[in-house]
Amino acid sequence: MKNKFLQVAAILLFILSISACGSNPPAATAASANQPENPPVSQASPPPAYAEPSPNVPGSNPAPVVVTTKDNPAPVGSAVLVDNMNIVVIGKVRPADSLVAKGNMFTDTPAAGQEYMFVTISASCEQATDKQCNFDTYNFKALGTDGVVKDFKQVTAIDGLLKYTTFNGGSTLTGILSFLVAQNDTKILLVYQPSSGDSSYLAIP
Repeated sequence: MKNKFLQVAAILLFILSISACGSNPPAATAASANQPENPPVSQASPPPAYAEPSPNVPGSNPAPVVVTTKDNPAPVGSAVLVDNMNIVVIGKVRPADSLVAKGNMFTDTPAAGQEYMFVTISASCEQATDKQCNFDTYNFKALGTDGVVKDFKQVTAIDGLLKYTTFNGGSTLTGILSFLVAQNDTKILLVYQPSSGDSSYLAIP
């Protein structure tokens, strides 16, 4: 009887020892728990969706070149780009005979059937500010319906009369061009003839 009791006690002790061993966590699991978490992966900032615009300097955004002809001149008030200048016809004075005579009584008197015409224009230099445009009044002509081209007519003592000059990019000249034209011609065009290249035509009001 005593031997049977000892056998049962031994079996119970064996079972208890097995249970105790199963309750301990595996060594690998404990080691992994002590490892630090993986650091987050840094992400580079995305590139900008567009480039920043460059500063707006004179000459960086010139007006489109207007192709003009005798039959399709630039309308009054519109710009024509010639020799790096935007030329715009603003208005006219016609006849201007009394103004010419008042400025200088010795100025040539118009021949019969002719009269003085003043054309007011603006010229904006589309170069960069460190460059210059050359403005020459003798590049301007008046074209009559008879096909005759009239040169710029120099007069004196007239306020605002334009003359040859150079001016910096970003600047604008405004003044008068003078011509002798036929009195009965009401559809005269202003023509710009560069030293090279095609002429440009602008309507006069």
